[in-house]
Order: sequence, then structure tokens, then C-alpha cells
Amino acid sequence: MNRMKSFDLCAFPAPLQFQCSSIEITRTYGVNDFREDLKRMMQDVLKGDGQGMGFLFSDTQIVKESFLEDINNILNTGEVPNLFAADEIEQVINLTRPLAKAAGKVDARDIIWQHFVQVVREGFHIILAFSPVGEGFRARCRQFPSLINCATVDWYDPWPQDALVSVAERYYKEAPKELELTASIPALSQISCVIHASASEAADRFFEELRRKTYMTPTSYLELIKLFTDLLGMKKGELDMKLNRYKVGAQRLKETETVVDKLKVDLTKMQPVIEQGKKDTAALIVQVDKEEALAKEAQASCEVDEKEAGEAAATANAIKTECQRELDEALPEYYNAIKALDSLDKKDIQEVKSFAKPPPLVEVVLSAVCLLMNRKETWDEAKKVMNDTGFLQSLKEYDKDALASNVKLTQKLQKYVKREDFQPDQVKKVSTAAMSLCMWVRAMDVYARVARSIEPKKEKLKEAEDANAAAENKLMAKKKELKAVQDNVAGLQMQLARARSKAEKLEQDAETCKVQLGRAEKLLAGLGNESVRWDAASKILEKNIKFVMGDIALAAGFIAYAGPFTAEFRARLISHWLAKAKEVNLTADPGWKCADTLCDPAEIREWNIKSLPSDDLSVENGLLVTRGRRWPLMIDPQGQGNRWIRNMKKDSGLGIIKLSTPNFLRTVENCIREGNAVLLENVEEVLDPSLEPVLLKQVFKKGGQWLLRLGSEDVPYHDDFRFFVTTKMANPHYLPEICIKVTVINFTVTLLGLEDQLVADVVKNERPDLAELRANLVVQIAADKAEMDRLEQLILKLLSEAGDDLLADDTLIVTLDQSKQTGDSCKERMASAEESMKEIDEVTEILRPCATRASIIYFVVADLANIDPMYQYSLQFFASLFEQRLAASRTSEDMQEWGDPSRSFSYSDVNSVSG
Repeated sequence: MNRMKSFDLCAFPAPLQFQCSSIEITRTYGVNDFREDLKRMMQDVLKGDGQGMGFLFSDTQIVKESFLEDINNILNTGEVPNLFAADEIEQVINLTRPLAKAAGKVDARDIIWQHFVQVVREGFHIILAFSPVGEGFRARCRQFPSLINCATVDWYDPWPQDALVSVAERYYKEAPKELELTASIPALSQISCVIHASASEAADRFFEELRRKTYMTPTSYLELIKLFTDLLGMKKGELDMKLNRYKVGAQRLKETETVVDKLKVDLTKMQPVIEQGKKDTAALIVQVDKEEALAKEAQASCEVDEKEAGEAAATANAIKTECQRELDEALPEYYNAIKALDSLDKKDIQEVKSFAKPPPLVEVVLSAVCLLMNRKETWDEAKKVMNDTGFLQSLKEYDKDALASNVKLTQKLQKYVKREDFQPDQVKKVSTAAMSLCMWVRAMDVYARVARSIEPKKEKLKEAEDANAAAENKLMAKKKELKAVQDNVAGLQMQLARARSKAEKLEQDAETCKVQLGRAEKLLAGLGNESVRWDAASKILEKNIKFVMGDIALAAGFIAYAGPFTAEFRARLISHWLAKAKEVNLTADPGWKCADTLCDPAEIREWNIKSLPSDDLSVENGLLVTRGRRWPLMIDPQGQGNRWIRNMKKDSGLGIIKLSTPNFLRTVENCIREGNAVLLENVEEVLDPSLEPVLLKQVFKKGGQWLLRLGSEDVPYHDDFRFFVTTKMANPHYLPEICIKVTVINFTVTLLGLEDQLVADVVKNERPDLAELRANLVVQIAADKAEMDRLEQLILKLLSEAGDDLLADDTLIVTLDQSKQTGDSCKERMASAEESMKEIDEVTEILRPCATRASIIYFVVADLANIDPMYQYSLQFFASLFEQRLAASRTSEDMQEWGDPSRSFSYSDVNSVSG
């Protein structure tokens, strides 16, 4: 961390501003690649127009020791012998010539080359980042003295306490506002400093007591701070959600109890109302039926009268039609006469009047006109009539109906009409005006005769119309009475419909009330007792929320620092951290355990099923593997961690590689693409530099996609990718350069853990039936507990997300009921399984002394390796020898003898192991 920051800072200020460069290690990176990078950087110095080049080179990039020989030469002389080929030298000289000429140098090949070397020495800045830990640094300083003589040595001491506090305060102030850290920043900064300092001291004691080396670096400190903010955000969200669900669930159940009482009261009140509604409806039905019968009678009477009125109307219409037909025969002639009169004007009348002695036919026509006008039938009188200005109009308006009733006048008229020459066409020969008057006279005659002939029919028509009017009046009266009856029936029917609707609604309300009551009782019967438990769980969660900041601070410290330590050292650290947290007023759970803070019991049971031992150290190791931000490197001499990872990831395309595997990077690349896990086995104290981008998670975003540069290729990065590293070395010495890239986890088997494994072998040997039953029960109990946890969260989720009316959703109640039934079945199975487990545990405890002795013997034999490395035995070999000894032991019916320690290992067995 310090080297990169120093590199960035020294490259920034003027006039030193220079380019920053480093090398990228790949699987095939070698001497030629390194020299090509050196040539490139030297040429970049020439092309930089006076801007220098900074080359950061760390000891983790030393693939070949010859790299340091080239660095040593550059530091000493500014060049590397035989670095450039002949053609490349020419290129360098051509690039350097303008610079040498500008500097006033002679244009000579050797002088230009020396100027190139001078430019490189002045502009090519090498920053070496070496760890002083181990023999490698001392040996390199002896072999390559220019590393000391031609370089400025900056030795970085551990960060002082003030620096640790200052850095913590800065990062905590930059944390998201929703974490609400402001008031706790001083306490968090203090406890972070304490955690780092105490872990560093523990690392020193760890080496003194157990000769195991581990390192606590500033990177670990920054990891602690980042872990804290990440874990706190996750944990607070989880606790708040759970607490809200428990509170809402308990509140909903309490509300349901109140609703049940209200529903019972409402249902009691509804019953009399429903009964009265039924009675009122029945009475209305009787009344409606009675009124409908009256309406039907009125309807029938009305139909009879309507028929009679129709018949009368038909008779009258027939007579009227016949009269009109006869009149229509006379009217055309009348209309023609009127039309002819319209064609006359004063001039035509004047022509007729101008006759001193009119023609005889004209005189006849005018005499007929005078007769109809009730005037003297003389020519002189005719002239007087024609002198009247309204003469023609009076003809048009002549009362023809009066003429029809005047029989005497029409009879007198016949003397003119019956004349053979009294025809319009004959009269026309004499006078056109007289012809029109002739036509009028004849029309009046025809109309009078026709009108007299239909007079009796008119009387009949009047009688028929009077009869029709009487029938219509009677029908109207009947219809009015019918409408009144029908309106009454309609009103009663509407009243009946309202009554029925009200009754139906009351019944529906009562039925809904019954259904909701049934649902509520079912809900309370299934979950009534849960309310008490949920209230208790809410109080526990409230306590956890109170402790959350202190608990997460300790958890972050545990993940960042505790991995390499044994159980005893971890316990010391936790005890010390708890005491210091109390001193700085940071509230933490007095009985704090990392697994209780960050793990769900169901997840731990799943780990145990996948062959992770159930002792506290192994569970903590599982937590470090799954919760750490850095990839885990497991110190696993007995292969427990390896076996657990294989079992846990075997169904998800686990890629298993070794550093000796050809093209192992191809496997890593494929797993990164597909989101599978990679298990790197059997590493030693040095990791391949080509894995550094994976270990450091150097992921970047390009074109909307997350990528990781592996070697020379950008690989799409899948979020589900996981990387696990294991070593079989019992006491490896990992330098700080590795410790800052991975989470080192001590998976070495413990006495208690091995005892649990061996006692299982004893039970399997003595009571294989119990061993098989126990294996099945462990899986069943884990599955049932996981299912119960899932169902509880489902029930709480449904209750919290339900609408205002919890009882309105039948689907919700059914789901809750089914979930409760499934939960009850799980509880029954678990109760039975736990009873069986108690019996199995009793037998196991009887057999435990045998396993305890074997476990002690294993650790005694394992400690022989401290005397001489030749005394090394794998746990698998020891377990195999233990099983053979059990199989060869004597059989007995006495269970107490099964646990006899002598059944595990005898003196001769120990000798066979220790040689």
C-alpha cells in the first residue's frame, strides 16, 4: 500500500512530473519479456521531451533473479550490456542524435550513445519495492550491491497510533449517511486502532510461542474499515427488516384477535335483522302477487275494449273511405273548372260583356250562372253580375255543399245542363270565357248530385265515428285504470327488489362475517402462539440492534485479522477487544461470537453436512471463507478445508487446479466467465504472479461490462465467481506481499474437532446402524430447520405485505395455513429426530474416551515433526490406522467396554506410527 502511494506522490509534483510504468506478469513472462519492457521504457524516456519515466518494480515481480542483475546494471551504469540488438542500437542513436546535437555534443556514434546513457540515468527513475522479511532480501542485497549503493533506502515503519486513528476517522466520515456513524466515529476509530495493534502484538507472540509467522499490514487495517462499513450496512438492513416483520406479524395477530371479537358481536346483531327482513319480504311477495292478479284482470278487460274500439274505427274508416271515393270522382271536374276560371281575366269577361246581343249559347251559359247565383236569368242581369269585380272570386268560393242540399235549385239547373249544346267544347266555339263558365256550371251540377247521393252514408259515418269515439273514451278510461294498477305493481316490485337486495346483502354480510371469522380463528389457531415468540424475537433483535455497531466492529476485526491464528489466540484477541470496546463506550454483546453475529444457524448446519467439522474453530473458518472480502488461502495440512470446498461446490462446476497444471489459467478464465468456483490446491509459499489480478480483484468496467485483465486478455467477470486456495504445508511462511492479497485461514485440525471425527468412526464401527441413522437425522434436522426458518420468514413477509384487511385475502390465509401445517410437520419430525439424536449422543458419549485418546495420540505424533521433519504423518493415514485398530479390537456385548481407551491404540500401535 505504502509503495503505490509513494509512487503516485513522487510522480506528481513539478518539475519531477514523469510517467508511471510497471510490468505485467503473465504465465509465460520471462527474461526476454522483461528486457523488452526495459527497452520500451528507455525509448519512452527519449520520446518524453524531458519528461521522466518512473518504473515501479516489486519483489513479487521477480520471476527470474536475472531481472535484478539488469536492474543492478541500470542503477550502476545506466545501461544493460547487450540489451539492444545492432539494428535497435541504430534506432536508439537516430532518436538520440537530435537531443545530443541540441546539447552541443559532437555528432559521433560513441558520444551519441553516451548521451543516451546519460539521458536514461537522469530521466529513468527506478522505484524498488522490496519486503525486508525473509532471507531473500538479504541475499539480493549481497548479490546486487547497487540496490543499496545506488539507491535511496526508505524504510517504512509500522503506522503509529495517531496515524491509525486519523485514517480511521477519515474513512468513517466518508461512510454512507444511512449508517449513522457520526456520533460513534471517535469510539470506532479507537477500537479499530486497538484491533490492529493487538493483532500485530498477537502475531509476534504467535511466532514466539508456536514459531508460526504472520503479518499485519496497513492493508489489513484498511480492510478492517471497509469490512466494517460493508457488514454494518448489510446487518442493519437485515435486522431492521426482521424486526419490522416480527413487530408487524405480532401486531397483525393482535389486531386479528380484536377483529374476532368484533365479528362475533356483528354476527349476533345481524341475525334478528336478517329474520325480520325475511318476514317483510314474504309479506311483500303476497301483496305483489295480489296486485299482479288485479292487474291481469284489468289488462284482459282493457284488451276486450281495445278490440271493440278497433272494430268501430274500422267500420267508420270504411264508410269514410267510400264517401271520399265518390267525392273524388266529382272533384276533378270541379278542380278543372276552377282552373279554367283562373285562366280568365278582366279582358275575357269584358269580351263577353261587350256583346250587345250575345250569341244564344253564351246567353244560355250566363243564364245558368245567374240561376246559381240566385239572380234573374236575363242578359242584362248577367252583365250586372259580370260587372262585379269579385265575380270570378265568388265563383271560386261558391258554396257547393249548400247547392247539394238545395234540390229545387239543382232541378231548375237541369234545363240548361241537359241541353245538347251545353258542352264546353261547343261553347268554346262561340267564346272561350263562356266555355270556362260552362265548365263551372256543369261541375257544380255534378258535385251537387254526388253530394246528395252520399248524404245517407255521411249520416252512417257520423254514427260510426260517434261509436268509435265512445269506444275510445271507454278504452282510455280502462287504460288509465290499468296504468294505475300497473304502477302500483311496479312500485311494489321495486320495493320487493329492494327488500330482497337488502336481505341478500345482510345474508352476504353475515356469510362474509362467518368466513372472516373462520379465517381469523384458523389464523389464530395456527399462529396464535407465535405472537408471544415473535414478541420475544423482537426484543432479541432490538438488543442486537443496540449491540450492532460494536458487534460488527469486532466481526470486521475478526475477519480481517484472526484467520491465521489458532483457537487459543483468537479467544485472547476477542476477550481483549471486548474489554477495549467497553472502555471506549462502544456497546457490544458481552457473549459475542462472530458466528452468532454474521451467520445463520441453518447455513452452519449446511456446512456441517458438507463435512465441515462442527467445532467453533472450524465454524469460524467457514465464516472467514464466506464473509471475507479477499479470497481465502487455507492452511490445510489435513485436507479438511479442501474436502469441505469440494463438497460445497461440487454441484456448481468447481474447477480444480494446481500451479503445476498446464494452462491452469485457461481453467481460471473459463470459471471467471461462467461464474463457477476455482479451487487452487497444494500451493507453497509463493503464488504465481500471473494470478495477481485475480487475487486483487482488479475488475474494471468497459463498455457497460465488468472485465478482469488476465494475462493479455480482458475476461468478462461474473459476480458468482469464487476463488479458493489451499496448502498442505503445516507451517508456511507467507510474506506480507501475499498476506495483503488473500485472507490467510488456519484450517489445521483441532483436538476437539479431530475427537468429533474419530468418535464418529468408533460409532460407525461399534453401531453402524446408529451411525447411518445419525447421518440421516443430521440431514433431516438441517433440512427441517431450514424449512421452518423459510416458512417463518414467508409467513412474516405475507403478514407484513398484506393489505389493510388481512382477512379479505383467502389466498393469504390458505398459504399461511399450509405453511403452518408444513411447519407443524417439520416440528414433529424434528422432535422425533432430536429424541433419537439424544439416544445416539448418549451412546456417542460412552464411546468418546476411545476417540479422545486417539486424538491426543495424533497430536503427540504430529508434534514429533518439530523434532525432525521426517516425522510427518497425514491425518488420512492416522485415521486409516485408527479404523484398522477398531476393526481388530475384541467384540463385547457390554457397551461400557466399547468406550475403553485401550480399544483405540496400544503401545505397539504408537511405535508403528513413530517408527
